Amino acid sequence: MTTQQKKSSLTKYSQLFGILLLLVGLPLAALFFSRSGLSLNKKIKSEIKLLKDSIPSPAFNLTDYNQILVNKENLKDYLYLVQFAPVNCSGECEQNMDALFELQQSFSINERKNMLFITHLIDADAKQAKEFIKQHQIDTFNWMVLTTPQSTAMDLGKAYQVDANAPHQLSLVSDQGYICDVYNLKEKEDRKNLPIHMALMVKKQRREQIEYKPEQDPYQNQ
Repeated sequence: MTTQQKKSSLTKYSQLFGILLLLVGLPLAALFFSRSGLSLNKKIKSEIKLLKDSIPSPAFNLTDYNQILVNKENLKDYLYLVQFAPVNCSGECEQNMDALFELQQSFSINERKNMLFITHLIDADAKQAKEFIKQHQIDTFNWMVLTTPQSTAMDLGKAYQVDANAPHQLSLVSDQGYICDVYNLKEKEDRKNLPIHMALMVKKQRREQIEYKPEQDPYQNQ
């Protein structure tokens, strides 16, 4: 085989190797980035955990302020934010309720159709729950107030990875029923990330603003 023929053979092998690398390498690269949890929004690297690595939200059977039974199955296909609060919610607790109200109202009615805010009102009855809703001017369009016994609240708090005695701690659950992340309203970074993450996780057909304006901090009045 001449030198020219050898060079020609090497060129063909190099081309074949290059094609093989593209066929195998690109899918592997795509798989890597899809598993890395990068946001589709180039400006935001989402810190939300991958659903396959997340923890399933706990099962429960409780009643709301109208004494209607609510359980985990009722929350299927909803993105929801979980909070625990005492009946006598004042001071810092009341500031947290105001902040959550501002967060709720920052989303459009259309976006809120697949989103729920859930407050577990500890050791409350239906009458107290109604008074709580009136006191804090809660918009019950997509906000549930559940009457929750103390012992149940403590168990649920652990399952949601928050302290049930801390109204400023929140747990975000995906519409597939997995705990995605927890947030502390006392932390500025968490206050910035929470509305961004919720906006990104709203069902695409309901989403009107994929990029929430982070400079508009709904908790700035705390």
